[in-house]
Parts: sequence; C-alpha cells; structure tokens
Amino acid sequence: MPGTNGVNVLEYWRESWPQIRGIVFSGHTDVDRVRGAFQRGALGDVFKGDVFKGDVSELIDGIWAVATGEYFLSARF
Repeated sequence: MPGTNGVNVLEYWRESWPQIRGIVFSGHTDVDRVRGAFQRGALGDVFKGDVFKGDVSELIDGIWAVATGEYFLSARF
C-alpha cells in the first residue's frame, strides 16, 4: 500500500469503528512488529509465507478465532 501499511489502516478502522475485528496478514516474523500490530488493534496475526506455499489452515483458524472473539497468533511466532 503506497504511503501506508495494513497496521496503519487497521488502527484507523479500529478508531473509527471499534467493533471491527482485524487480522494482520504479514510476511514479517519480527516480534516487535507483531507486538505493535496487536497494540494498534489487531486481534490476530497470520504469517502469509505459509499460506502462499499452499497451507491455508492457519488463515482459516485465525479467521475463526477472531470471528468468535479470541486472539490468534500463527505458530511461526
């Protein structure tokens, strides 16, 4: 996203519509980035590297977890 990133967009959405439940779909595995995403409103973080390799199980698990009010963090973290 030119000029911004998904975490900034999520933060804006959560400020404007607090009922939104957001998952970060990221290629980053840096703990500080993941922590920052949760501090700014993410309820889940899914590592996209595995999804791009064909394993969508964590993406599905993450969507279900966040949709039911839980937090989700990929096993990669």
